[in-house]
Amino acid sequence: MTYITSSMISSALCSVMAMAGTSQRFTLDFSYGSTWFPHAIAVFLTFLLHSVMKWLYLRKSMPPGPLGIPWIGNRHELPPVKPWLKFAEWSRQYGPVVSIFLGSTSVIVLGTAQAAWDLLEKRSEFYSSRPRSIICGEILSDGKRGLLRPNDGKWRKWRKILHEGFHYRRAQTYQEIQSLESKVMMRDILQSPENYEKHFQRFAASVITSVTYGQRVDSVDEWIVKENMNESGLSFPVVPPTRITRSNDALIVMSLSIPGKYLVESWPWLLKLPHRLQWFRGPADERRRRDVHFHLYLYDDVKARMKTGSIQDCLASQTISNETQSGMTKLELAYVISSPFGAGIETTTGTLVTFILMKKAQAELDSVIGFDRMPDFGDKERLPYVNAVIKETLRWRPIAALGGVPHAVTADDEYNGM
Repeated sequence: MTYITSSMISSALCSVMAMAGTSQRFTLDFSYGSTWFPHAIAVFLTFLLHSVMKWLYLRKSMPPGPLGIPWIGNRHELPPVKPWLKFAEWSRQYGPVVSIFLGSTSVIVLGTAQAAWDLLEKRSEFYSSRPRSIICGEILSDGKRGLLRPNDGKWRKWRKILHEGFHYRRAQTYQEIQSLESKVMMRDILQSPENYEKHFQRFAASVITSVTYGQRVDSVDEWIVKENMNESGLSFPVVPPTRITRSNDALIVMSLSIPGKYLVESWPWLLKLPHRLQWFRGPADERRRRDVHFHLYLYDDVKARMKTGSIQDCLASQTISNETQSGMTKLELAYVISSPFGAGIETTTGTLVTFILMKKAQAELDSVIGFDRMPDFGDKERLPYVNAVIKETLRWRPIAALGGVPHAVTADDEYNGM
C-alpha cells in the first residue's frame, strides 16, 4: 500500500517544475506501483483542500447565507425563472441581508425595505455604482447604456443630459402632451373597451415618443403588438426602421441583469474562449447591431426634421442642438436619447394594467370631478384616495420585482455588524 506524505507532495511539485523546464520527451506510467500517480493525487488533494478552506473562510467573512459549493457558489440553487422567490425564501431564513455567490462573484440580497433604504438611500454615495454586466452592459450595449454604467465620467455626462430633459420644471412642460394623450386613450377605451391594454400601450408609447423624439404614435397596431408578443427578449422579427418601432427595452435589460442568469457573469474567463466558442454572444451581438441601426435612424430623422423646422421641442432636438458641447459621440448621444423610450413604454403600461378601479376611488372622482369633464393635474391635491391607490399599485405590483438593475459598492462598508 502506498501512503501520501508531505515529502511526496513536495517531490511531485518538484517533478512538475522539472518537466516544465526541460525539452526532453517523457511518458507517464499509470501502472500499479508507479510513483507518479500518487504524487498527482497528492497535488490534487492539496489544491482541493486549499480551495475548500479558502471558500469557508470567505463564506464566514460575508453576511449570512446558504453555504454553496466552491467554484460554483449558489448558482445551482437559483431557479431560472422568478429567482426573487428564492431570494425571499433566503431572506426569511437568514435575515434582511443575505449573501450568495455566483461562481466567485459575491452578491448581497436586501430582503426588506428598511435595509434597502438604509444602504441604497442613506449611503447612496457608496452604493450608487453598477456591477460589471457582461451580457447586457458589454456585449449587448458596448458600454453605451447609462443605466448599466459604473459611476464614472461617461455616466455623469449621460445623467446630465437626462436631468436637463426631465427635471421638475421641464417635466411640467410635458403635462399638455400627457393630457392630450390621456383624452385620446379614454376615447379609444370608450370605442373598444375590450382592447384596453392596447390603448394603454399606445398612450404610453405616444407620450414617450412625443417627449423624446417629437413624434406621436397614432396606432398600437403599427408595431407594439408584435413587440409585446416577443417573449424571448432577444429574438424578435426584424422590423424596417420606417417608423418608430421598439421592444420593451427596459424589461429586457432588467431580465438580462438578473443575477445568475448567464454563466459568463459568474465565470468571466469564458470571454477568453475563441469568439466562435462563446455560445452566449449570438443573440446579444445580433440585438446590438439592430439597436445601433435603430438608434442612429431615429437620431438622423430628428436632425432632418430640425433642418426643415417640422419638429416640436423635445429631448432629441435639445440634445442635438448641443451635441458639440456634450463631449460624446453621435452613437453615445443616440443611446442617451433612447433611454426614456426604452424605459417608459412597457413599465407604464404594466402599471396601468395592474391598476384596479375600486368603487371608493370612483366615488371620489365622481364627487370631485363630476361628469362633465376629465380629471386634470390641477385636481391631484383633491384626490387623496386616488393618489393612494396609485401608490399602492406601484408598491403591490412593481414592474421591477428585484428593484431594477443591481447596484455595486464603491468602497467597503459595514452594516449592523456585517
